[in-house]
Amino acid sequence: MLTSSISIISLILMTVSAVDNIRNLSSIALFGKQIPFFYIFASLFFFIPCALVSAQLSSLPGNENGIYHWVKRAFGPRVGFTAVWLQWTENLFWYPTLLTFIVGTLGHWISPELSLQSNYLLTSSLVCFYGISLLNLYGLKLSAIVSNLCAVFGLILPMFLIIGLGAHWYLSGKPLSNTITHTAFIPNLFDFNVWVALTSVIMSLCGIEITTAHVKRISHPQKNYPRALLISTFIILVTLILASLSIAAVVPSNELSFVSGIVQSLEVFLKENGLLGLLKYFVFAAVIGSLGTLNNWLIAPIQGLQEAAKEGLLPKVLNTTNQQGVPVSFLLIQMVVVTLLVILFSFFPTVNSAYWFMTVIASQLYMIMYLLMFFAFIKLKNESHYTFKIPGGNKIHLIIAGLGIFGCFMTILVGFIPLQDNLNPGYYGLTIFGILAFLLLIPQILCFKKRDRVIQEEKPVSLKTLSYYDTSDTFGV
Repeated sequence: MLTSSISIISLILMTVSAVDNIRNLSSIALFGKQIPFFYIFASLFFFIPCALVSAQLSSLPGNENGIYHWVKRAFGPRVGFTAVWLQWTENLFWYPTLLTFIVGTLGHWISPELSLQSNYLLTSSLVCFYGISLLNLYGLKLSAIVSNLCAVFGLILPMFLIIGLGAHWYLSGKPLSNTITHTAFIPNLFDFNVWVALTSVIMSLCGIEITTAHVKRISHPQKNYPRALLISTFIILVTLILASLSIAAVVPSNELSFVSGIVQSLEVFLKENGLLGLLKYFVFAAVIGSLGTLNNWLIAPIQGLQEAAKEGLLPKVLNTTNQQGVPVSFLLIQMVVVTLLVILFSFFPTVNSAYWFMTVIASQLYMIMYLLMFFAFIKLKNESHYTFKIPGGNKIHLIIAGLGIFGCFMTILVGFIPLQDNLNPGYYGLTIFGILAFLLLIPQILCFKKRDRVIQEEKPVSLKTLSYYDTSDTFGV
C-alpha cells in the first residue's frame, strides 16, 4: 500500500508542470494581440469550468478517482473505458509534438538548420522518449522528484525570464514585430478562420485534472486539492498570456517556428542586452522544463487503462506490473505506438505542418473526453458525499458545465479548419473526421466481448502482490 505523501506546494508544482509549458508559447504567439482575448474566452468556456468540475468530482469519498472512475460511476464501465482511452490516445499524438519541441530547441541552439532536419528530429525524439520511459520504470516517487526539479528550474524560471525580458523590451519603447502590430485585440468574431487559434490555446490549458492521480497523497485532500487547483489555475493563465505576448513582440509571424520559437525570441532578447552567451543555459532550462512535462504525463493515463484491465475490460496480461508497481505492458505498448507516430511525423512536408496536425488530433480527442467528464458531472452533481462543492447550487452547476460543454464543442468544430490556406478544407476535414471515428471505434470493439461481471477479486499478474499502483491506491486519471 502506498504510504508516501506529497505537500500542497509539491502538488501545485506538479500541476503547473503538467499544464503550463513553454512548448505551447510559439504556436500561440502567432496570434499576436489577440492572445488575451482567446485566453479569456478559453478560461471562461473551458479552463475554469474544468478546474471547478474536476475539483468537485475529485472530492468524492473513497479511493476511486480520476476520469475513468468519474465517467464509470455516471455511465458504466464501457463509457468510463472510452474516456480514459481518449485521454491515452490523445497523449500518443501529443508526445511527438513535445518531443520535437525538445530536440528542435536543442538543435536550433546548435545550428538553426539542424532543427529542420527530419533525421535528427526522428532519432533524437525516440532517444528522448525511451529515456524518460525507462526512468518511469523506477516508480512514481523518483518521477515526482524529477518533475518538481524540472518545474522549478526548467519551467517557472525560464517562463518568468521570458516575461521579464518581454516587459523590458516593451517598456523600453523598442520596435514590435508584425505579429503584434498587424493584429487587433478583438478579432473579427464572424470570420471563422480566426477561431483556429482556439485549438492551440485550449490545448495549452488541457490537463488540469491530471493531478487527481495524486489527490489521496496529500494531507486533507478534500480541502487542499481544490485549493491547489485554483492556485495553479491563476499561475498558469498569467504566465501563458504574458510569455506568449513576449515572443510575439519580437519574432515576425512569417519567421516564427512552432518548434524553435522560444530560442528565436531569446536570441533577440539576449543579443539586445549583450547577454547572448547565456543563451545555452536558458535553452538547457527550457529543455529540462519540457522533459518534466513529458515525465508528468507518461504514466498517469496508463494508470486509468490499468484500472480498466483490472476490471476485465482489457486482457489480463496487460495488468502486469514490476516491483515498483509500474504497468510495464502498457508502457511498452505506448513506446511502440509513439515510435510509429514519431516516424509518421517525419513524413510531413514541414515541421510546422506536422506539429499543427498532431496538435489538432490531440485536441479533438481530448475535447471528447472532457465532454464525457462534464456530462458525468451533470449526472453526479446531486451526490451528497462531496466535501467540496461548487458554490451556488444546481443552477450554477449546470451553467458551469454548460460553459465547458460549449467550449469543447467550439474547439472540436474549429479543429476541422486548416491553419494554412493552401490546404483543401474538405479533404483536411474528412481526414480529421476519419482518424477520430477510427480511434473512437477501437474502445467499442475492445468492450464488445466484455464479461457481464466486473472482475473485482482477480489479482493482477504482478511481480509484487501489493504494488505501488495497487487498487487501493490507484485513482486513474
